[in-house]
Amino acid sequence: MAGEQVFRGSDGAPVEVTLLPIPNFSLSSFAALVEPLRLANYVAERPLYSWRVVTPEGAPVRSSCGVAVAADEPAERIRRPENIVVCGGVDGWAYEDQAALALLRRWARDGAHVGAACTGAYVLARAGLLRDRRCTIHWESLDGFAERFPDIDLRAALFEVDRDRFTCTGGEAACDMVLQDIAWRHGGDIMAAVAGQLLHDRVRSGRDERYLPHQAWLRTSHPVLVKALTAMAANREERLSLVEIAREANVSPRQLERLFRRYLDSTPARWYLRMRLTRARQLLIETQMPVTWIAVACGFGSTSHFSKNYRQFFGVCPREERRQRRAAREAASAPPVSRAA
Repeated sequence: MAGEQVFRGSDGAPVEVTLLPIPNFSLSSFAALVEPLRLANYVAERPLYSWRVVTPEGAPVRSSCGVAVAADEPAERIRRPENIVVCGGVDGWAYEDQAALALLRRWARDGAHVGAACTGAYVLARAGLLRDRRCTIHWESLDGFAERFPDIDLRAALFEVDRDRFTCTGGEAACDMVLQDIAWRHGGDIMAAVAGQLLHDRVRSGRDERYLPHQAWLRTSHPVLVKALTAMAANREERLSLVEIAREANVSPRQLERLFRRYLDSTPARWYLRMRLTRARQLLIETQMPVTWIAVACGFGSTSHFSKNYRQFFGVCPREERRQRRAAREAASAPPVSRAA
């Protein structure tokens, strides 16, 4: 797996990677970026890569699981970095630190390769750094990102490298992306040794079949159910009938219903509804689309029908969920109140 160059670097010198984690970043994606760099140095017995962590003010930043990571220095001190990786996670779509966006633009103008993991692609898009570039994002944010940035070339890939931009869906895909750079620079033997240290037994290219969340829900690779659920996922706005789904899966409707009951303890209709409501929730959280538009985009004939089903699944109506989420974000970003002694 030679692939193509991910990072910018000078011949003979260690490749420098600067990580910019944003609040509530994914610790798993962060580790999946850094550990292959460390292990490349370990197996080669010489420094191939170096890395550092920066934040806008040099303060520690807390991950989505609560673990805080310390910054090596404030981001504003970094003058001409080789590579910058924005590490996103929960609520990455809402990150609007204008000073950080300005720094990213300046670094890009100075020739840095700028990339993102997980929802960090939202930050690059907001900074205007994904124009005329392919990109990807965590599967859960695909619909919301496409709605917010319809002119960006978004791909459903594990990772995308397009000249001086690189993005990955997060998790293990971040590791696959870094392994591609190791293979390109240092050959398959070094890359394989690093993958072995990580117990990463299948190194994937960015063009490998993208991750489908329903395969994790199934805990099986039953081919009929995978075909049926893939058809459902591709047709959430214009709903398919049971007969049409069964046709896509090459079974009879009756056989399809039996498989759903056996493996999912559900009916096809119930599972289809769950998929559509899950998509609706992401659009509700990550976009400013009116609730009426979200209802239509997720295959509901009316807003009242959508709201009724949404409440039954999530225990709150769509508008109230949006209000609660907005209030929680505002409370989290508000400065602490000082008390007089």
